[in-house]
Amino acid sequence: MRIAVIVERDDHAMLVEYAALMRARGHEVAWQHPGARRPDLSADLYLLKSRTPRALRLGRRAEALGAAVCNTVAATEACVDRAAMAAQARAAGLPFPVTHVYPRGAAVSAPGRLIMKSRYCRHDEPLPVVGEAADLRAAGWRDEPVIAQEFAEGDGWDHKFWVIGDRVFAGLRRPPLDGAAGDPKHTVPVPNVPSDRLDLARAVGGAFGLRVYGVDIIASDAGPVVVDVNAFPGFSGLPGAAEALADLTPRVLDGDGAEGPEVVGQFRDVPERVRA
Repeated sequence: MRIAVIVERDDHAMLVEYAALMRARGHEVAWQHPGARRPDLSADLYLLKSRTPRALRLGRRAEALGAAVCNTVAATEACVDRAAMAAQARAAGLPFPVTHVYPRGAAVSAPGRLIMKSRYCRHDEPLPVVGEAADLRAAGWRDEPVIAQEFAEGDGWDHKFWVIGDRVFAGLRRPPLDGAAGDPKHTVPVPNVPSDRLDLARAVGGAFGLRVYGVDIIASDAGPVVVDVNAFPGFSGLPGAAEALADLTPRVLDGDGAEGPEVVGQFRDVPERVRA
């Protein structure tokens, strides 16, 4: 099997470990920079790690030639655009906040307590801001499209799930809010993972057509609420993630369906997810 990893840099720790595992199993693994003038379009399988516009274009070319791409370009695009993410999640019946979309320079005007985020996910995006519309109008985000979601009050944590095929890694992080206390890069263990959150993490994968992804869930009084979906996150610092991806790879190429989630770890000190 020939595998091409579409990624901006070739020193990503988990992917380096993954490549070594796959080579030890007799497969070829090559890095495919999305900006290459003459990209290799002869691989059997492409792992779409990067989510930049040029990476998506490369993934689309590979799909057009009949290659398997994980995650698919369509599934990845739905997670890059938070407006599309909200629409797809709510259409699938997932518990997802009502989301208002605003073009560049427009004033946020929705009622109630809101959380404002950049519309398009990227590595250097501004931190989300929480407040009433008047507070958000003063936030200073005038140079990019934004969304404003109805704020879901939780327990002060993002309940994070990283999913690779049938394996789920779970942890807690403080929300990355502007002015919030705590380190949003630091992950703490989950004493017990409620089954409703595992079921919800699995449902997200089915709703978006994702095989490798991350989910942020808020534990609200009304039940768990999905607030973010991340196609192919970094998985940095998660023991077993590279092996899980290596086990999933032949199933993706064979077109096997995803299996139910299995919690395989709870971790500390996980570095910030990599978006590119």
